Amino acid sequence: MYLKLSNDLVLPAGEIVGVFDFDNCTTGRRTLPLLERAQREGRLDASPGELPRSFILLCGEGGWRVVLSPVTSATLRRRIAGEE
Repeated sequence: MYLKLSNDLVLPAGEIVGVFDFDNCTTGRRTLPLLERAQREGRLDASPGELPRSFILLCGEGGWRVVLSPVTSATLRRRIAGEE
């Protein structure tokens, strides 16, 4: 199963560790350092020119990474559950 984030970005659902609201988590004492570390280590993927509304933490064969998405976390959760 795959999760569609945008017209050109699809993620394997089996690698998804969590889906998070970007605005709420960027002020968190645990998530902000995670995002900073992902950026420092080149593990942060973002769609150019789009405002991030959520981020997805993935862990797969290539290690962990963070993907920023213009889609809300609520919408992504519905897509994962098969409701959309």
